[in-house]
Amino acid sequence: MVWRNLMESTQKLATRFILLLLLCVLGLSGFASPASAISYQTVNCVVAYDEAFEDRSWESYCYHPETLARVIVEDVSYRFSQEFRIYLRIVEFVMWEPYLPHVRPEDWIYCCIQQTGFRSCILTNVLIAFTGEDLPGAMGCADREKKAVIVEEFWTQTFGQHTDNILQHELGHLYDCDHHNEKDLDCNMNVYYKWIWAEWASFPIELLTENWCEVCEGIIMANRTTIGQTMTGSSGSRYRTIPIGAAI
Repeated sequence: MVWRNLMESTQKLATRFILLLLLCVLGLSGFASPASAISYQTVNCVVAYDEAFEDRSWESYCYHPETLARVIVEDVSYRFSQEFRIYLRIVEFVMWEPYLPHVRPEDWIYCCIQQTGFRSCILTNVLIAFTGEDLPGAMGCADREKKAVIVEEFWTQTFGQHTDNILQHELGHLYDCDHHNEKDLDCNMNVYYKWIWAEWASFPIELLTENWCEVCEGIIMANRTTIGQTMTGSSGSRYRTIPIGAAI
């Protein structure tokens, strides 16, 4: 009987010891969790829009221009965050007005920089300029040195909003991506024109896709730390995708 009681006591002690050991392991793993946090890039953006963009925001979307601009930027930020852990953070909205005529899209960027006084620094990394005017010979333009892009607001009846894809394309240039011109390449940097029967017109593939090819993904990932500040935090997107349609 004594031997039996001794065995039961030993088993209970062993069980308690195992439970205590498991609790210690779980506790240590909890303390170790911050070390598993990953790095991400925060890019501070100044967002500028002109009167024509403001008019389109109200007339086509019933949105305040800052709301429309924020929806577009955050949608693109979601894509960059999912692929490269790059987050676009709007730090300021400003208005600007292009002094027409400008013969090149680059002139529009310089005009916006002059009016806003933008300079890429630790507080403001990238200038995103929206316009409701028709850019000459392009729907967007990027200046890698000045870290500035300009994007034309554009939509079609068939696909709705394309401005997000244009912005994604121009930001790709800031990370040293170049154009592709390939018929069947599903890449946002592809400028090959594809015929769309529903629109009875040709559009560059960049307008029709938010995907990157493996080459562009590698280039952006290699250059992801060249813009913005490196932060440490938990994984996952900080922004959400907010789909918008045209003429709502």
